[in-house]
Amino acid sequence: MVRHIILISLLCLFWSLSGQAQRKSPPRRDYINGYIINSYGDTLLGKIKLTQQFKGAVRIIPESDTLERVQRIGLDEIKEVHLNIMLFEKVTYKGKERLFEKVANGHYNLFAFTYLGAEIPENRYLLKLEKEVLEITEGNFMKMAERFLFDNTELREKIFSRKAGFPQVIDLFRQYNLWKVKEKTN
Repeated sequence: MVRHIILISLLCLFWSLSGQAQRKSPPRRDYINGYIINSYGDTLLGKIKLTQQFKGAVRIIPESDTLERVQRIGLDEIKEVHLNIMLFEKVTYKGKERLFEKVANGHYNLFAFTYLGAEIPENRYLLKLEKEVLEITEGNFMKMAERFLFDNTELREKIFSRKAGFPQVIDLFRQYNLWKVKEKTN
């Protein structure tokens, strides 16, 4: 009789422990619904850890994993990451491949990140061209605008009249891309 009670107690303990292990962990605040497209074109749905730029691996909790275990996927295996309306693509910056947020898409592809090297964080932008990647900072904005935006007279006038400048760099490149599309259709 005592053996039966001990056996039943052990079975109950085992069932309760296995039930706890299969329960989902509490939701993580820094993980956002999204998906990863890998180098082969496959899509992995899940919750992805949000970060300003992906330097190493991307952390994801796959939708199919009922235990919500975090997996790490290396950048070499990833083509792009989608988080809500944000798109992150690979860009080689200072000799290393990283995923940066794409903020302007079209004739010119512009990527954004916050540089934390100084005491005050500053916005930086990468312009990905066919054969090179150029960094746009507050210091070189005018040279870059002259080189890439000034064939649009409206944008040139906005910049010269100081109605637009470095703080509006994303909007300027988006407007340029829209203008370029309209110019091609005319």
